[in-house]
Amino acid sequence: MTDRKTTELLGIPFDHLSGEAICERIAEAAARKDRLWISTANLDWVVLARANEDFRRTLMNSDLVTCDGAPVMILSRLAGKPLPHRVTGVEIFERLMAGEGGALRIGFFGAENDEAVRASEALNRSETPLIGAGGYNPGHGSVDDLSADRHIEALNAMEADMLVLALGAVKAQAWIERNLDRLNAPVLAHLGAVVRHVSGDTVPAPKILSRTGFEWAYRAVKEPAVRSRYLSNFAALPGLTLAALGERRDA
Repeated sequence: MTDRKTTELLGIPFDHLSGEAICERIAEAAARKDRLWISTANLDWVVLARANEDFRRTLMNSDLVTCDGAPVMILSRLAGKPLPHRVTGVEIFERLMAGEGGALRIGFFGAENDEAVRASEALNRSETPLIGAGGYNPGHGSVDDLSADRHIEALNAMEADMLVLALGAVKAQAWIERNLDRLNAPVLAHLGAVVRHVSGDTVPAPKILSRTGFEWAYRAVKEPAVRSRYLSNFAALPGLTLAALGERRDA
């Protein structure tokens, strides 16, 4: 492994890796069975990390943190610490589906109803090198409930190279931190939108919107459930802007 290069922005260490380099890391971790906990920090995660010390700790303890969102890129420039790459969770998975990580076994954990199972089945019907290792929905419950032996055993039985979670950011990060050493999947990431996209329950934003950083607007139109979260996050932007400018002043 090469030395990790990061930029700390608003208390979060963002890695300097491109999407291509991240896929290389995933392939390497899967082949060597090395632990790789990936956190994709968008504006919502930045807001959560500033309000929730336990959540921020999970980002600090992650092996790789990506800048997942145009607002975070803008904040990095305001802080005088421009991040070199913006890499979303959806982009990472699309690159993996295109073959940039090789033939990986992907397990899905969480989501609603049978989305995780359908995501795995959809991978196995697709013309990609990715293999659906299975989907498992433990139902709703606390981190303690979802850490029961029967759940861990079901996930380990998949023998996945990468476990993709959809439990909600705070719960997923806490669950990974709690169970990191009990799981045999070397690569772990909470990518809730990916599970819904792969299962066919939602459609990714058009490429032009993704490239220009406006995929959030597409999701706000298509997914009413995210609207209140977006409004809350944008309400936090003035405070984050002042904090970023403060980091520039103190540099």
